[in-house]
Amino acid sequence: MQYLFFDIECANCFDNAGKISSFGYVLTDDKFKVLEKKDIIMNPAAKFDWYLLNHNMVRYPVEKFTSAEKFPFWYKDLKALLEAKDTLVVGYAVENDIKFLCDECTRYKLKNFSFTYYDAQTLFKSYNDIHAHKDGLSKSLVKLGIYDLGFMDQHKSDDDAEMTMLVAKKMCENLGITLLELISLVPHSKNDVDAYLKSFVKELNDPKKTHTKGLKFKMLYRLMDVGAPQKGSVKIPEITGKTITFTKEFEFFQYYKSAYLIQKLINGGGIYSPDSRKCTLFVQVENTVDSRVEAVVKAIDEGKQAQIVNLEGFLKLLKITKEQFEKESYGYDLTYVLTEDEKKQNHIQ
Repeated sequence: MQYLFFDIECANCFDNAGKISSFGYVLTDDKFKVLEKKDIIMNPAAKFDWYLLNHNMVRYPVEKFTSAEKFPFWYKDLKALLEAKDTLVVGYAVENDIKFLCDECTRYKLKNFSFTYYDAQTLFKSYNDIHAHKDGLSKSLVKLGIYDLGFMDQHKSDDDAEMTMLVAKKMCENLGITLLELISLVPHSKNDVDAYLKSFVKELNDPKKTHTKGLKFKMLYRLMDVGAPQKGSVKIPEITGKTITFTKEFEFFQYYKSAYLIQKLINGGGIYSPDSRKCTLFVQVENTVDSRVEAVVKAIDEGKQAQIVNLEGFLKLLKITKEQFEKESYGYDLTYVLTEDEKKQNHIQ
């Protein structure tokens, strides 16, 4: 039995479709001994998202990608890797990566992959008995006490794949069991591509889910980029002129709450930036320690005038009660940032 840990990076996910720029993997034996590690660079045949470029999330020069072979060139190699017998395939928040593979197969008119996979994020959630939310890879590493990552770098596919392997390995070591035994304790960590596609189509067509995840993030990034104060807004002295950043996981995984607060801080005269190195006010949610926290702490140590507050403290600055926040952020509608054409395209009245 071999274990294949993999991760995918995309140039962009415009129109809710990922254009793969790298496929990284680590192949190990059943004792987690690394047999092979590789980062397959691909030409995404698409422009890179400004957000990735502006926030240093692309780990190679763009020219390296544009001069590489496109996804169809690597299709057979990837198929052989992912569908190999006696190989257990694992990713972190892996269904994002599965979607990217399906997106590229659709784009290039290739037959979809067919394999079973396991989600290390789901395994960690059960291992750590977390019920409120799912931890990101960096947070899982910290919670497991994995600090020595050498020269590994987040958003570099093969390094993210190795970090996923380290999370799985540490859980198994701490429990004194094998990965197969861990998986047997968390059966819902298992899925396969066919089942994923059926579930995705069902969710996409569920009338209760009014917007796709892709559209939601498009609206959120639009708000960050060009958001304006709403009519009747009053500037708040404690916020006016400040550049504000949230903990990464709050921004990404608490969509409605994040969108609501970003609009409120803009109303109060603040500016939102995902780059914590630029912020003068950092909102640390649930004592999360991630790359953004580390960057702002380092900046403060080097003399930057910046303040760190928790969520409750930030709500006080905005003059919003916790009850008001919970009520008003629920299902917060951001469709007002879309153009009329975009609303028509997405069937929004």
